Amino acid sequence: MLIASTRSVATFYCVRRNLYFAYYIIKPYLFFSASNCLKGLIALVSINCFSCIFAVHAQENFTGDALAEPFEIEFSLDDGEYALLRASQQSADYMLQLRHARTQKTLSVVDFSSYLGLNEVLIVKSSDCTECVLILVPNKSIDLDSPYSVTLKKSLIHAESKKRLRALLHLRVAGEYVAQSSDSEENDVNENLRDAVTELDKALSLLGDEHRDLGYHIILTKSQLLFRLEQSNQAKLGLNKIVASSVGKRSLFRAQALFEMAAFEQNAEREMEMYIEGTEIAAELGLHVVQAQGMNYQAIRGIRNSDFNTALASLNDAYVLASGEKNWRRVLDILHNLSWGNLRAGRFTKAVEYGTEQKLLAEHYNDEENVLWALYNLGLV
Repeated sequence: MLIASTRSVATFYCVRRNLYFAYYIIKPYLFFSASNCLKGLIALVSINCFSCIFAVHAQENFTGDALAEPFEIEFSLDDGEYALLRASQQSADYMLQLRHARTQKTLSVVDFSSYLGLNEVLIVKSSDCTECVLILVPNKSIDLDSPYSVTLKKSLIHAESKKRLRALLHLRVAGEYVAQSSDSEENDVNENLRDAVTELDKALSLLGDEHRDLGYHIILTKSQLLFRLEQSNQAKLGLNKIVASSVGKRSLFRAQALFEMAAFEQNAEREMEMYIEGTEIAAELGLHVVQAQGMNYQAIRGIRNSDFNTALASLNDAYVLASGEKNWRRVLDILHNLSWGNLRAGRFTKAVEYGTEQKLLAEHYNDEENVLWALYNLGLV
């Protein structure tokens, strides 16, 4: 196998002909609490005097070096408010759980794969809860020792945001179906995944060019579910749409779409070009784990072409990047390919060294699949 101030700033803007005026109100506005985190928020309120659109934006960030146990964030919502929560999955795989703060009732659990490095996203409305608790849960023990980052952004619902809000609600329901699939009987898993795809299609039908990034996020998410359902042709349609409509753009979405489509490319030269472009985009954006992913893909092609020196050097650089970000899932993939590549190159001592390192790391995190893959390479030496 190849493997962010403690006060709110409210600003009111009114425009009439060429007259602009603004004034600021400083006041406490929101309640957040989270252990071991700085507490702060910035709120921006804008009013259009003629269309009566009222919007509030407040944001707080929570970060840490490791997540030895689930991490809780308490927040409140006023009537008509919603919160958008994003958890980075660049270094680990997380689930987001929403509970009612007073009753402790679980209101939602969403769980999309971290494979493409997309954020775990959860939208919360005041009708869900006014006193809420978000719980960030590591998916497996391998995700405990990685840095985490969660962003909470609050807004009032206004006319311009309604379609985006509805799309995010469909994304939430899709994430709930995926979470359910983890506990489903084998025959029910595909039904859960198909229901999730249906929700993502509903979300996409609501989005135009003004919400392109959210659309790309949903298309990539949908593609992963379609691959699990063995509907690769349908998955490729969405991925091709991202590649074709993002030419010249530098984004995670384009990089990952290139990586995914390269796997189906029949022309070896074009395949490598796609891997290289995606890797360069990731490097420019400082997405080290995605950069390491691209270098890993390039190296696999190089090893198959017997270009061992270049490929193994690329894998070593990828190992440094992934280890620096403490993405142990990616590190295990790279170690496997370092063992395999050195085996193919006849460098048996190195093959054993990397295979043993993969096995020990996998055993540390109780990753039985990676233990078996490490043993597979070691058994070939």
